[in-house]
Amino acid sequence: ESMCQIVADDVYACTGYDRVMVYRFHDDCHGEVVAEARHPEISESFLGHHYPATDIPQRARDLFKLNRVRLITDVSSPLADIVCDGRAPPPGRL
Repeated sequence: ESMCQIVADDVYACTGYDRVMVYRFHDDCHGEVVAEARHPEISESFLGHHYPATDIPQRARDLFKLNRVRLITDVSSPLADIVCDGRAPPPGRL
């Protein structure tokens, strides 16, 4: 766990994100936040929280094994439309 906290602290320091969490999947597929670094103004901590396996479907867990970093840049930013510039393939062909 201490290595996970060092990683969370270092990623937080390097990126300037408001919060960095390290999440572990247990053998029964439930998840747990095992390390967290957050801005001092964020009072709510997720450290130690456990989440049932049903919160993250198996396919998503498999993808997390391939792409171990998930970024949420700004959850309070305004929504932006996705606009096709004409060069992209038509929908359904991505």
